[in-house]
Amino acid sequence: AALGRIGQRLLGGPALAAPAPAVLQELLEGAAGAGLVAALDDPVEKVREGALELLGAALSAAPRPHDLLPRVVPAVRARLAAHPSPEPSEEVRLALLRFLTAHVLAPARGGGAGFAGDVAPALCHALADPFAEAKREACRGVELLGAGAGPGELAPHAVPLLRAICANAAHLHAKVRQALVGAIGAVMGVGGGEAAAEAVGEVLVPCAGRLVADRSAAVKLAACEGLGRWLGAGAVGGAGWGPASDAAAPLLLPLLLQGVGDEEEEVARRALDV
Repeated sequence: AALGRIGQRLLGGPALAAPAPAVLQELLEGAAGAGLVAALDDPVEKVREGALELLGAALSAAPRPHDLLPRVVPAVRARLAAHPSPEPSEEVRLALLRFLTAHVLAPARGGGAGFAGDVAPALCHALADPFAEAKREACRGVELLGAGAGPGELAPHAVPLLRAICANAAHLHAKVRQALVGAIGAVMGVGGGEAAAEAVGEVLVPCAGRLVADRSAAVKLAACEGLGRWLGAGAVGGAGWGPASDAAAPLLLPLLLQGVGDEEEEVARRALDV
């Protein structure tokens, strides 16, 4: 009931007109917005779910949604970035990740710039979520964060993200394994210094080796394309990842050659093309 009243106040309803945009912004920056954020921690699942949905709708209607994110993003991180997650519902965890995608990481929302410190740990934990859809949404989030946040902002999180992504190389769902390729590319694109270079041999090479020999043709195709980009070949529109590829080349090139010898003609042709 309380959530419904907040919703009518923010967005209007049968008996109440929606407030002017400036008034809505003021309400969200005040007690009404604070109440919605607090409701994300409510013990009742339907309240948490409703609060998140209402928060998303209010941010979509607000004239300056980015001004509200410093209050909202840490609250979302708190529901995701812990082991085990404080959020017991897999559907709500997925909704939280989709909220980040739509309202924080989308290019129109700034691509996550300024929020990598909260978003990256949330995505790391989501990549360990037992729910396959949450893993796929986390991979999508990593891609968006890699494109939107500056390299200097994301670089400190590159190795934890790479480890979290590659831990799923043997996942049962082919769509999860395929989603890893784009996420890896986003992380490698920001560098990460000496630690990231070490992680190439320790983490990326075993992961890529699994993916290029995957039982799914779609995963193998994606892995070959990814290897081309990581090697700096610019495969399928990719731009490579610059000087770092020089150190990685001796480790990754044999995997691409493995793809060239794949028994499936399409995979072999794609590996040869890149």
